Amino acid sequence: MKQIATRPTNFNYARDIALESFIERQLIKRSTMPETLSASDAIILAVTIVTEAITYNEINSHAGDITPDIALIRGLGDCDKYADGVILIFNYLKKRNSNLRNIFITR
Repeated sequence: MKQIATRPTNFNYARDIALESFIERQLIKRSTMPETLSASDAIILAVTIVTEAITYNEINSHAGDITPDIALIRGLGDCDKYADGVILIFNYLKKRNSNLRNIFITR
């Protein structure tokens, strides 16, 4: 049986929208057009957004294990959340800039 793609209505979809909204606000705040960024500028931008957004906090030991997108939106995180936040933001920038398609960030 062929499945029909439907728009997700679950919590993950709401989180994706919140994350995209967060990133877009950061881009507007900086008057940045992702489509024109070089690879190094995109990486620096992703790192800058994360380091300005997250206040270091041992969140895994205090609030349970929360996902990187929620940590970024809440502004709390420890080392792994910083790394994951940079990856999330860079991957979003890749969607907007085809020149970044062959650039990958991993941890």
